[in-house]
Amino acid sequence: MNAIIEPIPSKHTETLLVAKALGDPSGGQVPIRMVNLNKYEQIMQPFTHIATCELIDIGSVSNKPRTEKLRRLSSCDEVKELPSLLQDLKLRSSELLNEGQIDQLESLLKRHDQAFSKNKDDLGRATVIKHKIDNVPATKKDGSTRICIDFRPVNGLTIKDSYPLCRIDDSLDALKGSKWLSVLDLSSGYWQVEMDENDKEKTAFTSIKGLFHFNVMPMGLCNGVATFQCLMEYTLAGLNWQTCLIYTDDIIVFSDSFESHLSRLSDVLYRIAQQGLKVSPKNVVCFRNKFLSLDILSQVRV
Repeated sequence: MNAIIEPIPSKHTETLLVAKALGDPSGGQVPIRMVNLNKYEQIMQPFTHIATCELIDIGSVSNKPRTEKLRRLSSCDEVKELPSLLQDLKLRSSELLNEGQIDQLESLLKRHDQAFSKNKDDLGRATVIKHKIDNVPATKKDGSTRICIDFRPVNGLTIKDSYPLCRIDDSLDALKGSKWLSVLDLSSGYWQVEMDENDKEKTAFTSIKGLFHFNVMPMGLCNGVATFQCLMEYTLAGLNWQTCLIYTDDIIVFSDSFESHLSRLSDVLYRIAQQGLKVSPKNVVCFRNKFLSLDILSQVRV
């Protein structure tokens, strides 16, 4: 088997040309050639998508024109079926897409299925950060129940960590010129952050079955928002404000074309899975031009 490398259009390939190539993928890597058309050095962020890679059997290549579609390389794409939760996500995100774009969306979801929770108990666990530091049931917006603890005594003794969140007007400015939006929401995001071993006892609470403490970050800690925002900005470093917007566990991916949006979604989902986090499929919607019933093209300042 050999690998065919073909460039994909993006803002980077306007001044950085990627050569088409045929390579040997047996070592797990395929080198590519690039040409910098500018007179100055250019820096590319890690995980930037600049080309596609497709496996092909050289022995089966003929001089006859190919009529069937080339299928992009992705792990087990040909045999992997889309899980039912992601099928629902695909249907909800296909309203404004044509048949070819829907196929590309399905391929994207298959390629990054590890970034999505399989069920309500399938939570990720952040690998780069841990949170340092009587039962109250609270109803979430989807009708389910979240158990909160009264941490006011702990919060009163905690040194406050002030970490800035994005401003609404700055967010609208960043969306200028966007034509597509995708909204991602992590599955019980706080519970994907592990508590530091030395601070678990500070989350202790009583129940009818005895005294317990949290192994993951609970709701109600005064520095929880700052910790989570820091985690997400670390996870999506280099993409925030350029490719997506982050507000704690909510992520908005934006772009001005379908092709660039597909690439940006892939970048974001890859980073999320790489850090051991999980997205809730039922709270995700892709390829929209409206958010919260607002037409972004009419709301964004030009």
